[in-house]
Amino acid sequence: METEVKPTDHPISMVYFDLGNVLLKFDHEQSCRNLGKLFHVPAPDVRNFVFESGLEDQYETGELSTAEFYQRLCDRWKQQPSLSSVCVAAADIFTLNCPTLSVLTQLKAAGYRTGILSNTCEAHWKFVADGRFRFLTDLFDDLILSYEVKSMKPAPAIYQAAIAKTGLEAESIFFMDDREENVDGALEMGLNAVHFTEGHQLARDMDARGIHINY
Repeated sequence: METEVKPTDHPISMVYFDLGNVLLKFDHEQSCRNLGKLFHVPAPDVRNFVFESGLEDQYETGELSTAEFYQRLCDRWKQQPSLSSVCVAAADIFTLNCPTLSVLTQLKAAGYRTGILSNTCEAHWKFVADGRFRFLTDLFDDLILSYEVKSMKPAPAIYQAAIAKTGLEAESIFFMDDREENVDGALEMGLNAVHFTEGHQLARDMDARGIHINY
């Protein structure tokens, strides 16, 4: 779905990127397989306990710490592998989305301020930001991570945190997300937001909003 260009008197000076399926592709089923192998249980059992029960949402909103999330898994399956092995099993699910990285590097070359606005948990963030994907720490000025701000998209509080972090008017902030409900939440908070599909479309969406880059 193409998002209508939002008229504004505020030129865009800040661009927030979603993380999952925008900057990095990911596969929750791989997490289920990894954890299933570690705990010696079928992957569907992991999916039911972690994702369909809301446990992962609790972790991503910071309601559960990493230690508490780990202990829930150990208690459920009466086993206790190392905390580090569980974190790696849960987080080793990401691959680089190369076209978006190309957009990002040109955006930085053009002098734009950039940030990440993501629903994520501590284990996932630490895994991807530990040097595996150096651009996450090298090319972004601001990070709004759900587990740190205790709110997940599309709840208003996470967008409020993102706006407050910049010190800018919401209309001066551009944001893209692969989930339409998260785009809708951003639009309701006044951000200039679009539904992300792929890198070339993102470049066109930015150009239509006066964000001109060499892409």
